[in-house]
Amino acid sequence: MHYVMLLLLIFGSADVYARDSLKVALLSEDPSQIEATQKLAALFEAEHPQIHIQVKSLSSQAYSRSVEDALESGDLDIIYTQTGARLKRLVDEGLIAPLDSMVERTMLEQRIASKSLSRVKYNDFVYALPFAQYPWGFYYNKALFAELGVAIPQTWAEFLTLCASLMESGIKPLVQPNAQQWESLAWFDYLSVLAGDERLHDRLASGPLSDESDLAPLLAAFEPLISQSFFFAPEHHWSWQQSMVLLKRKQAAMVLLGQFAEELPALQQDEEIGYFAFPHAETGTAVVPVGVFAVPTAIPSKVNAGLFLQFIAREDIQRSFALALGWLPMEVNQSQQQVINTRRKAGIEQIASASRHINFFDREAESDWAVILNNALTGAIIKQDIGVLAEGLKGTSTDLSASTFAENQDKQLHFSSIVGHKGTFLVSQLVSEIYTELGYDITVTRFPTIDAALKAQQLGMDGELVRTAAFAAQSEDLLKIPEPLATVDSYLISRSVGCLSDPLPDSVGVASQALYFGQWAKQHHVELVRFDNGYDMRRALQEGKVKGVLLFEPEIAESQETLGNICLRRIETVEFYHYLNKRHQALAGPFNDALKRFKASAEYQRLMQRYGVHTQ
Repeated sequence: MHYVMLLLLIFGSADVYARDSLKVALLSEDPSQIEATQKLAALFEAEHPQIHIQVKSLSSQAYSRSVEDALESGDLDIIYTQTGARLKRLVDEGLIAPLDSMVERTMLEQRIASKSLSRVKYNDFVYALPFAQYPWGFYYNKALFAELGVAIPQTWAEFLTLCASLMESGIKPLVQPNAQQWESLAWFDYLSVLAGDERLHDRLASGPLSDESDLAPLLAAFEPLISQSFFFAPEHHWSWQQSMVLLKRKQAAMVLLGQFAEELPALQQDEEIGYFAFPHAETGTAVVPVGVFAVPTAIPSKVNAGLFLQFIAREDIQRSFALALGWLPMEVNQSQQQVINTRRKAGIEQIASASRHINFFDREAESDWAVILNNALTGAIIKQDIGVLAEGLKGTSTDLSASTFAENQDKQLHFSSIVGHKGTFLVSQLVSEIYTELGYDITVTRFPTIDAALKAQQLGMDGELVRTAAFAAQSEDLLKIPEPLATVDSYLISRSVGCLSDPLPDSVGVASQALYFGQWAKQHHVELVRFDNGYDMRRALQEGKVKGVLLFEPEIAESQETLGNICLRRIETVEFYHYLNKRHQALAGPFNDALKRFKASAEYQRLMQRYGVHTQ
């Protein structure tokens, strides 16, 4: 989901209160968020030892049912919800109670900015406790902007000029996540304010537009993005995690996304990706979703709920909890020293400088209407037809059946690989053959270092193309396919005539980050001299700058072509494996079986021979 899937629910009954026991239910698929909540519970218990907290997990399917039932029964003491129409509906129906008798109003006003606190006030009563927030804006590739000499835009006109400039440089300006039915909705928040005013935004959130004077400015604002094909491969399903990978490998320059993306562990310390506010400085509006805790009216006692809310409202607790979730804290005097990276600093500045905060679109609109608009914008981008968006704004549903997208778009897998190995091209063809049989398309992105490849896994890659067994210890996210892709000889190459009987040299060259070579060198007390590429390494061997180099079998023919007479000293035979991200565990068995079948085929033998790999 586009908001943190987290829910603290405190279950209570008469005997529970006698024991001063609170059950805390957690709705989250993110380990760091689960850990953050467990730490929060431990801190609360340390200060309130008379209250015991038990953390209980709720599935996403149980969320709506549990909250709805609890609001009537009083079985939950505190619920997690969001500001906007969802919260207002609970207030209007009398399902949640004002917090004024539980948390001191003065404390809230001192610690939470007035424009944030106003979002939970109705009839001058505070109905929920804001505990974390994040803005929506553009993530972008900073290195790409620097290479092309382009600046961060401040206005919509400058943004359109930037997009045109990126297109001229051969870079798609934007990628639109579309794997679910909410990712595009922030466009409607920002464009409705940009194209009209706050009233247009509110009218659009309430339902279809019929007035041409409302439709025209919205369509005019978005039309250039469609007519000039600014979006990268819109016919594919892209998750928001995959959109970050596309930015990293410069296939797209920007993505409109909320700073919930900071949940990704690999992104938190990554300064290659930047962030800037939506470029419409003239409106002073920012999309800033807020997570809040509210107390059901039906609960029999509000004493312990009040203690918990007061604890959350403390400046130190609220700041640390929000940052641990990957969000931003709510307090007025936000310290930039507390944030992890420059993107969060930019987010804080965006929140502080905006004259008006609005909720993410689907927190104001009915769910069916939000889906219609999401599908209309997605369909317009795919079909490059602004008319699809126009019909959607009028309330017409857009057909986004499987045929709308590219064939196998929902079975697109993206693998990382390391540069410097000719054999990876062999494996790329081999793996592609197997995944085609299983109904999948694949792409391969090659990274210069192991760290970069591992970071890509955390940013949404589906696996590692090929590695030795040693790679399994590098990442808890990856699952090794049991059947080896190939068995390949490794060699020490030198220009010495008698290399087979010579002692091992003190140092040898290597042009890759193959973990196997590192292990071999350590075992035999040989120093590795690393080169950026195989060409430089072979040149160094030819010029006598190194006494030997390490290569795998597929690179041998290339060395013979460039070095002439060489002496080959086989080190040992190495097995190579394919790795899948653990979220694709169900695919591991079918791939393993298909690989076994393919290895028995003549096509497998042909591929091995083509790349100089002996199979007998």
